[in-house]
Amino acid sequence: MTGTVGPAGSRDADTAVTNAGNPASPRNPADSGRPAKRADDALDAAGSRSPGTPAAGAGGTRDEGRAGSGSPADGVLRLVFDPGTRRWADGQVLLGGSPLRVLRLPAAGARLVEEWMRGQPVGPDPARRRLADRLVAAGIAHPVYERPRLRLSDVTLVVPVRDHAAALERLLAALGAAGEVDTAGEANKANKAGEAGEGDARETRKAGEAGKLAEVIVVDDGSVPPLPRATARHQRPRGPAAARNTGWRRAGTELVAFLDADVRPEPGWLEPLLAHFDAPDVAAVAPRVTSLPGRSLLARYERARSSLDLGVAAAPVRPASRVSYVPSAALVVRAAALRELRGFDERMRFGEDVDLVWRLVRAGWQVRYEPASRVGHAPRGRWTAWLRQRFDYGTSAAPLAARHGGAVAPVRMSVWSALSWAAVAAGRPRAGLVVAAGTAALLPRRLTPLGVPATGALRVAALGHLGAGRLLADAVTRAWWPAAVPLLAGTRRGRWLLALALGRHLHEWYQRRPDVDPPRWLLLRALDDAAYGAGVWWGAACAGTLTPLLPELSGRPTAVTAYLRRISRRRCDRCDFDAVGTAPESQRSCCSNSADIDDRRVGRVGRVGRVGRTAAPGLFRRSGRGVRTRAEGSEARAEARGRHP
Repeated sequence: MTGTVGPAGSRDADTAVTNAGNPASPRNPADSGRPAKRADDALDAAGSRSPGTPAAGAGGTRDEGRAGSGSPADGVLRLVFDPGTRRWADGQVLLGGSPLRVLRLPAAGARLVEEWMRGQPVGPDPARRRLADRLVAAGIAHPVYERPRLRLSDVTLVVPVRDHAAALERLLAALGAAGEVDTAGEANKANKAGEAGEGDARETRKAGEAGKLAEVIVVDDGSVPPLPRATARHQRPRGPAAARNTGWRRAGTELVAFLDADVRPEPGWLEPLLAHFDAPDVAAVAPRVTSLPGRSLLARYERARSSLDLGVAAAPVRPASRVSYVPSAALVVRAAALRELRGFDERMRFGEDVDLVWRLVRAGWQVRYEPASRVGHAPRGRWTAWLRQRFDYGTSAAPLAARHGGAVAPVRMSVWSALSWAAVAAGRPRAGLVVAAGTAALLPRRLTPLGVPATGALRVAALGHLGAGRLLADAVTRAWWPAAVPLLAGTRRGRWLLALALGRHLHEWYQRRPDVDPPRWLLLRALDDAAYGAGVWWGAACAGTLTPLLPELSGRPTAVTAYLRRISRRRCDRCDFDAVGTAPESQRSCCSNSADIDDRRVGRVGRVGRVGRTAAPGLFRRSGRGVRTRAEGSEARAEARGRHP
């Protein structure tokens, strides 16, 4: 990520604020203690590299994928600012995004932001583009591209399916009715001459028109009997990850769209997604996936609270943020990014889509969530199937923890927030209030010099502590319930705490007002969390790890956090690097994904830490042969210290 400046070399000092109690906050990075740089010096050091572009030597795959992507300046770019963004000091101080950031702008930059908020286009000027890129990457603003370069003819649709012939027919009929596929000659004949002994058959439908998809590849993952509409077939079931890999590897277009057979895309669902790919560093964009309406109790519950529905607000997708993942039930991915990362991990039966998204982010790509595009998803028809689905989702936490460490932690907060709520749970509410108030009082002293008023800083601290309490309530009734519920149910105070934790479901019902009465809503929410939590514990037991159950506590090192670091150390299954589950986020990001100027974050309420480019760069950096080993990471850190004194 490059530094951002306004016109005529104006200066920008970017400051990031992470509220450790905020549910969308990452773990606390270590202090680098290095002074802030001028943005124009940072730009000189960065050269003309675009945000997210890998440093030299990172391999040619990304460059090959971007060679034909074009610049975002080819179209008209406007910004829509996030509703949670707040401004002070005549617009020179912005607070917003996920994780929460403070962005300080010069007067010229503040005037540009004012123009963009009134609907003016960003324009082709490189300095304006860099400032816009910084706002978009922080989640303070969201891009809107007019006259996008890519069309439906640049997209290959891949549909992995097993046995659901009727659902596949309904999906293809919906696409045909929307005019996105060529309905002529729908019947595909299997080609018995398979590849590599798999008997894969390829018979694709070519559209050839700008208003239709280039081709549709239906991958039959070992259905019995075989699906007549399949264009590729596995002789035996190999899982959805393998089916998607088989499909995208046969695609010849710049983009690949994945749709599960049980979804129903709305007409025009692809256009809002394709516009984001005008930015060359965007690797994947996902639509909003809502549950299809129905009259049964399960359908009405899923309509109000589907596990695939990520809300109405657009957002960047990255771990430890408001939108930390997107499902592959409906997803559009750049083919070059899939080639670079070798697609989905076929060893994962569940959670392979989360793993792909996090690997894309770690490699320096951007992933976006665009709710303007909507896709309907058919809910499970039986209660047992629904509970099994939630259980299976929970089992993915352990393999994800083995690959991404503490990114799957059920609780992420500061040590001081944890201590304050622990005091409340122990029957010492006054002590907890003193700890919370004392740490919150320190935050204005840190943020006021940055331009944030004391009232704004106190509000951030208060919301952080309250968010930490909600996280703990979620964990008690979700990931931790097999241990926490029996423990709390044994005491009177524990039963009160458990009732308060479950009471948040009634507050959720009051906000959503679903077509389900409160008692049954409370019961279904409890079953939903219990099934997922049981899956987390089962997956952790099978994998022999506690990482998916451990909290992420930021703040000063303590005996507790040191112990958690030690017991969550796991060896990576792809290389000989010991992956630490509680390693800071900056240690899992490549150097090209860090800011060229210092980023300061509030590691806990009342403390500001600095995160520079030298915070363990290259530790998990992608190279031509995969993830770097620990020795190579040490060499990269030594080299980085020489580049960034």
